[in-house]
Amino acid sequence: MKRITIDHSLKVPLYFQLKEGIRRAIVRGQLNAGERFPSETELIRDYGLSYPTVTRALRELAQEGYLHRQWGKGTFVADFRGQAKARTMPVLPRQTIGLLSEFGADFLSDNVTIVEILNGMLAQSQKMGHEIVIIPQTCFKDSFDSVTGLCDGYGACILLGSGIWRNRLAREYFTANGKPFVIVCCELNDPSAFVINIREEQAPTMAVEHLRGKGHERIAFVTGDGNWGSSLQYRGFCAAMGMELAKRHTLVLGDPRDAAVQERAAAVLREVSALYVADPMTASRMLDVLKRLGLRVPGDISMVSFDNVSGCASLSPPVTSIAYPRHAMGAQAIEVLMAQLESRDDIPRTTTIELALIERESVGPCARSQGCHRLTKGAGRVRRKPQRR
Repeated sequence: MKRITIDHSLKVPLYFQLKEGIRRAIVRGQLNAGERFPSETELIRDYGLSYPTVTRALRELAQEGYLHRQWGKGTFVADFRGQAKARTMPVLPRQTIGLLSEFGADFLSDNVTIVEILNGMLAQSQKMGHEIVIIPQTCFKDSFDSVTGLCDGYGACILLGSGIWRNRLAREYFTANGKPFVIVCCELNDPSAFVINIREEQAPTMAVEHLRGKGHERIAFVTGDGNWGSSLQYRGFCAAMGMELAKRHTLVLGDPRDAAVQERAAAVLREVSALYVADPMTASRMLDVLKRLGLRVPGDISMVSFDNVSGCASLSPPVTSIAYPRHAMGAQAIEVLMAQLESRDDIPRTTTIELALIERESVGPCARSQGCHRLTKGAGRVRRKPQRR
């Protein structure tokens, strides 16, 4: 197993970093089923972690079926793929569902978005009295024959993202063959397809309304380097705040330890009292930057993040989030597929799953000094100082 990266500077709990690193190694095949896994003592020694941290990570992995613990013998890698196959059967005789994506196999098996969507699909199928086999596939659509060869083996297909549907070859295949399918994506308006989507650009509007309800009027948009998913959110933020203010109060965040990053952040923070952050990882980094600048959340600055993954509740402080309803999207996708398989004609072409705001401890009322302050260096750190009037 490759060494797992544990970053003590992040606000993500250490047990969660260790757990996710081990889970990724198992899913990617770096650890084989039946292989003996290092003991708690070995992990504590190798990673410098505490006993409670290591035992919690291993306990949760065992509960989720990734590890198998035998009393007196040790911990072993479980055959989680075989267990999943043993628990499933086709929706109809000899029928399976293909989960098609342009992303690579590692993304399909490792990304939290895909895992939660799959969990929603499985839960909904069981609720409806079915058990299903879902086979993730990467679809690059080199030719019509390649699309046909890939999709013909499935009784129904779920297209992950709108990219495949926008490809002429794939669209021709699905419309010509009459194969049941549904597209799960962020935003797509196409009356010729069955679509499960969300309005991601509504997330900043919800966050801004929530922050304004607490008295915040000066709000910055924070995104990470290379965050391709934030463009829709930025568009929504511009609509909520106005283009001029949005451009002025936008921060692209890099390494929190970089002095230049801290300086850029300080320049934005001098003018705002609250932050909207495009994703949880950037939220964790932003909390680190704020700590290095000597600012408290929510005492000095308030924060809302998009995408309510499990880590948001474990940050310090727990971050108010706009929940990305992945589980509900997966559940609705199965419901639409089942309706097509049953030849029902009452199926809506487009289903939009509503976002939800999860309140935690990172938002407070706007103090009079907020949004009107300066950051000054002193005593070995950067601290906040109210501006005299």
